[in-house]
Amino acid sequence: MRLGESLAQLAEVESRLAALAAEAAAAGARAAGDSVLADLESRSDELEQSVRRASATLRQVELEVEELQGRARAQERSIYDGSVRSPADLQRRQHQLQSLRELISGREEVELAEMEGQEQLAAELGQARAAVAQRARELELLRQADASRAPQLGAETAAAAGERDQLLGALPESAVVFYRRIAARRQPPVALVVGGICSGCRLPLPHRLLEEARRDSLVTCENCERILVL
Repeated sequence: MRLGESLAQLAEVESRLAALAAEAAAAGARAAGDSVLADLESRSDELEQSVRRASATLRQVELEVEELQGRARAQERSIYDGSVRSPADLQRRQHQLQSLRELISGREEVELAEMEGQEQLAAELGQARAAVAQRARELELLRQADASRAPQLGAETAAAAGERDQLLGALPESAVVFYRRIAARRQPPVALVVGGICSGCRLPLPHRLLEEARRDSLVTCENCERILVL
């Protein structure tokens, strides 16, 4: 096998190994936890606390309205049951009743706003809980798939690693050093030449570089610095 072809094959195998490693890392991360689910659960907990606070506030306003209404009824009875004889006292009580009614009206508006706010929060909480359940189901399916895939993933990784080691063992050390230096700067480190054009940067190549590549020399593209392989 020509040197350039061996390096191209090495680049392909190492790319495959990197993809397998990323797949294994993703599976490991899912097994350890899930940031998306954690965020959804945190949001659900916050909404649940908000609903509790809203319920407590609404109950307090309801009690205030009930207390004001009780006072208003008592005032009405004192006005209309004939027990108040003094015109001045009657006028004072009527004024107090009007003030109570205005207070009740204001607090009832607050009560209505609190009820609407609580309903909105409850709806958001329901959506948040549904999102948590949905993500938990998705995560469980992913973890099951990871568990089923694990043996094959391990076998593919071992096979690719063996293929890489075999290629490295057959390559001259100088070529490997050269390849590693390019790979540290460019990915993929090898570019095929198609129709006189570098597949890495899509630019045409000088004739002299094409001739060197044909001789299986280690030559790089002047633009993207990738190893050229014909």
